Amino acid sequence: MQPECRPRFANRVQPNALGHRHQATAGLLLVGCTCAGTDASSPDNTPSASPTPTPSVAPKSTPLPTPPDFGEDKAGVAADVTITECQLAAGDVVAKGTAVNSASEPRDIAIIVIWLKEDSGTPLGSGMTVLSQVEPGATLDWQVATQTVDLAERCVLNATAGQTATAAAGEAAPSAA
Repeated sequence: MQPECRPRFANRVQPNALGHRHQATAGLLLVGCTCAGTDASSPDNTPSASPTPTPSVAPKSTPLPTPPDFGEDKAGVAADVTITECQLAAGDVVAKGTAVNSASEPRDIAIIVIWLKEDSGTPLGSGMTVLSQVEPGATLDWQVATQTVDLAERCVLNATAGQTATAAAGEAAPSAA
């Protein structure tokens, strides 16, 4: 918590060209700043400055995307998704790969890529793409582009599949980027 500072003023009287003493136009002159709080060692118990604590630096982080709601039909499919390229940088990055639908019916596949430091679980960047109504046995290319807040050292996948509410209703779901 930073101390509350209040300016200290002193009246200054300046002689004019004729030698008459008049209070300066501004009336007061700033001579210092004192911070709220008192110093018990001070004889007149005057306010004193206390050291400002150094704020801790939180690791830079980004929120993870929210995957589609596959409901009870949701299945983890990390084994069906492969990263073939993942740029490790600070700023604009791209990950690319392939996904296969190993199920016996068409389904949507949500792929989330998370950029991390080597020994950290704090996301430096993340992005998602959804492959819509992938036919059984079909293999599709995918791409996720995002920005990282710091130099990333590795990429990890989170992949799920199922039927979204829009796909189950027969409507077109969003396609891959």
